[in-house]
Amino acid sequence: MGNEPPKLERTAYARILAITAMFMVALVSMCGVPFDYSSLARPALIPLGCLFLAPFAGRMSEGLLALGAMLAFATIYPIAMYADATFGVPYADPVLTKLDCGIGPAVYHLVKWWPPVDAVLTTIYNTVFVQTLAVVLFLAATKRPNRLRAFVVRLMLGCLITLVLFCFFPAEGTVTGGLPVPAGYDEILSELARLRSSPTYLVRGVPAGLITFPSFHTIWAVMLTAAFYGTGVF
Repeated sequence: MGNEPPKLERTAYARILAITAMFMVALVSMCGVPFDYSSLARPALIPLGCLFLAPFAGRMSEGLLALGAMLAFATIYPIAMYADATFGVPYADPVLTKLDCGIGPAVYHLVKWWPPVDAVLTTIYNTVFVQTLAVVLFLAATKRPNRLRAFVVRLMLGCLITLVLFCFFPAEGTVTGGLPVPAGYDEILSELARLRSSPTYLVRGVPAGLITFPSFHTIWAVMLTAAFYGTGVF
């Protein structure tokens, strides 16, 4: 079918995860901030469990495998992101700041002026992980394994691209143009400041989403929509 993505094997997950892991180790080594790799053991239990159970899950086997790959990626990716944030690139890009000053306030106030739209957009923003799970379950239940593999691989590749671009466009640039600091962003700014001030540790607890440009949520929106293209939903 013309709408079908290129055929991918299950090993595509392993290749992307291996690349991400190598990237993580390289960045941690380069940044020189202490990191206890044993702290990854407990978070890794759930994705490993998904991967172990996948062969026994029947028609949902492909979905469980995809979920395990995504959770494994989500375990190691934040470590690379935090290591990336330690490097001494300027926080704010002048071009992005100028764009934020010129466009951002108008869009922000327009959305806030219409509470129903603000509520819908906020709900969509805060449920992106639930939406992702729904896509995985839908594609697995409707027996579209190749489309599911393409969705997961593209999502992981998109996140890796943001990691590279984050080196040149650090997250603080999106809140230096006079816009109100979004809810929860104080933690991000605090973590960025800590990582640039001779930190004694890299990450503890649940990592914050440091990267806002390029936006994870924008990538997710595109990938989630593309996953349904040609399925009858779109």
